[in-house]
Amino acid sequence: MPSGGIDHYSYLIDKRHRPLLIGIFLLLLAVAETLTGQSLAGYGRTVTRAENPNQFWWSVGISCAAGLLGIAIFLYQNSN
Repeated sequence: MPSGGIDHYSYLIDKRHRPLLIGIFLLLLAVAETLTGQSLAGYGRTVTRAENPNQFWWSVGISCAAGLLGIAIFLYQNSN
């Protein structure tokens, strides 16, 4: 039995994996926003799909694009 408590989770702390983790988090956030119908807006506000659909979809789109960008940065950095 290995005796390292956090050794197998060291990839979460590694700097090389931060863009990947942030990208996955943002993609999951976009999915959660789409399913709930509420998204985060600036200054701690929330926007609902029913009240302001244009701003809601822009917010979801930005979260999704930022998540894909984070994953792309990770893949580009680790392609060599």
